[in-house]
Amino acid sequence: MTIQRRALKICLERVQMNSYELIMKDIKATISKYLECKMIVNPLFAEKKCNDFSISSNHNQTGIQKDAKFSEVYQNICNQNDYLFMFNDGGVIQIDYKFYMKSISEACLIYYPCPNELMYDGYLDKMKTYIRLEYTEDRTQYSAVSHPKAHIHIGNYNDLRIGVKRVPTLSEFMELIMYLNYHEDWIKIKNVTSEDELIKMVEDIIRERKEMTVQGCLESYEEQFFSITL
Repeated sequence: MTIQRRALKICLERVQMNSYELIMKDIKATISKYLECKMIVNPLFAEKKCNDFSISSNHNQTGIQKDAKFSEVYQNICNQNDYLFMFNDGGVIQIDYKFYMKSISEACLIYYPCPNELMYDGYLDKMKTYIRLEYTEDRTQYSAVSHPKAHIHIGNYNDLRIGVKRVPTLSEFMELIMYLNYHEDWIKIKNVTSEDELIKMVEDIIRERKEMTVQGCLESYEEQFFSITL
């Protein structure tokens, strides 16, 4: 084994060994950041309810219930305080990380927009986009391209799955949610005065993410097929 490969192996082992701590620290920092920016309210995260095998919001169900109206699902989430925190407009975030042997075995991060717009036949018009990211190491639950072990759902009531290259932290997931659903606030939080400055900031963020990757997901051929990177 070359020195470079040995160093990479040690680095990856350290990342896996500290993935729980990295995620826990990131959750606290992300909640603090968006509270300070006045983007979120009512954070319900309780570290004492977590353990070495799980970091979670009050998250009892993954994914959309396709036999239920979105508004009903959303209302149940709010009634049960089944979320990590709420956006000012009523949208909510759920998270669920599972660990095995100090490595992430499952992950689910969800953004539920508030269904406060016109409804017809159980669907919503002119609303923000429901987004769910799922990851599992259970090989019986995925197939390489049609159902990759790490994938993102964009929009409710569909089977669209787009593979992602690695398990994201909450802060990375929030970057995606902010970029897609709260774009003006996303730019405002960046506090930049020009497009060039924004480009430089995004480049720096991408570089930092590569250095602190929690866990890669896809095989090499899958990485070539899919283009989304979180």
